[in-house]
Amino acid sequence: MTVDDKSRFLQTMNRLAVALREKDVDTAQLRVYFEGLKDLELEFIVAAGDRLAKTAQWFPKVPEWRDAAVTIERERIDAQRALLRKLPAPLCLACNDTGWDRTDDDRVHRCGCVSLRRLEVLGRRPMPELPEATP
Repeated sequence: MTVDDKSRFLQTMNRLAVALREKDVDTAQLRVYFEGLKDLELEFIVAAGDRLAKTAQWFPKVPEWRDAAVTIERERIDAQRALLRKLPAPLCLACNDTGWDRTDDDRVHRCGCVSLRRLEVLGRRPMPELPEATP
């Protein structure tokens, strides 16, 4: 998260507080939660907040919220990998969807498609779709 994400984080925190009937979130609590979660991407924090609002019995501590965000990230990555395995052909011909490309002198480096796959996991770009089955 960045400083620009504070307002969206505040909205998520407030939704979670209302859903779990937590007393008003004060500035100190907001600062502690933001600092404790800021190394994670906002999309996972928001998704975790939404999930916790539906499933938690009490307002989560920072480590519980972190665990939920990491779990959501892992679920999305796993779902993306499963989808990529089902595709009839790789999306990226340079790396065959491995994320690693070889140069002419047989060196290995991260493929450019990795950033696209990350945007898909974050939900900033739609996931690829399987082609419709032909009858």
